[in-house]
Amino acid sequence: MDDKSLEGGIWSGIFLGVDVLVFCDNEGCIVEGKGAPFDLPAMMELAKMIKASSLEFSICTGRPVPYIEAITQMLHLLDSKTEFVCEAGAVLYDPQTDHYEVLSDRVDVTTIRSLLPPAGYREELGKIASYSVYPESPYTVERLYELLISAGLSGVNLTRSVAAVDITAAGVDKAFGIEVILERRGMDWTGVLAIGDSWNDLPMLRLAGRSACPANATWEVKAVVDYVSPYPATAGVVDILRWAGAA
Repeated sequence: MDDKSLEGGIWSGIFLGVDVLVFCDNEGCIVEGKGAPFDLPAMMELAKMIKASSLEFSICTGRPVPYIEAITQMLHLLDSKTEFVCEAGAVLYDPQTDHYEVLSDRVDVTTIRSLLPPAGYREELGKIASYSVYPESPYTVERLYELLISAGLSGVNLTRSVAAVDITAAGVDKAFGIEVILERRGMDWTGVLAIGDSWNDLPMLRLAGRSACPANATWEVKAVVDYVSPYPATAGVVDILRWAGAA
């Protein structure tokens, strides 16, 4: 890890005079993970910090739009000027208008299902263009991921998080979704702070001007980011924003 933080926070350093966009993963960052209770005090602290600061905070996640709409309401982000990246880059969600935009072709769900075992996983509901599966006994994320890799699934981007295997159209990942937003705003990656915890966050973490992760991140993520918070999940994101000089 290359610690490039500056005294007074990165907002007063590399980002001085630059519009800053924060793109933060959901599971493992804003919330602990699928099926885990929300850390409500930490989420409220995060919401207050975002509101009190001048930063633009966006969610960048593999989850579908309906779920992220609820997170948007909880974090008081309904007036956000920046779209949120959903379905691992395949869909953008505008919280101000409550509209979504599909950025890619839908993956061939029928073909993907034919390559999966008859049991041992469950599909994520609400996906528009992508497809995600959560493992159930006796399978793990890694085993389902390797099964699809070995099956020779082509024409798609296959990735995984701690909780699920995510499949999007070829060339589509979280960095792709962010790139669309940056191009429309006439910005580049210099003004991006990316926060993630898992393998599917690596593309955006490697491109961002600054990157960080909570304590629960995978070792591969910790190896590439500028700052590793000593705190997990939501508390870690709050700490990262403090490190960045947002409070």
